[in-house]
Amino acid sequence: MLLLQRFYQIYRQDNRPPAIALQQAQYWLGDATAKTLMDFCNQVTDSLPADKQLKYQLLADRYEYQESDNQPYAHPFYWAGFVFSGAGL
Repeated sequence: MLLLQRFYQIYRQDNRPPAIALQQAQYWLGDATAKTLMDFCNQVTDSLPADKQLKYQLLADRYEYQESDNQPYAHPFYWAGFVFSGAGL
């Protein structure tokens, strides 16, 4: 969920080609610390309607109790299996 949310953010806001946006989102997720993820979830939560906020708020709460420099998704297992296939969105 975090990977795809970040992918669409990069793809739409930065106007990157989809394959590049996915690659950047994968690098971001692999390097993201618990604090980065908590801040990202809070940012996404603030941009959603109230009925869609719960899952991001629960994720933010999950990262709040981890060490701030912990990188929970550093292992490629979490993000390397995603590939972009096709001409574009």
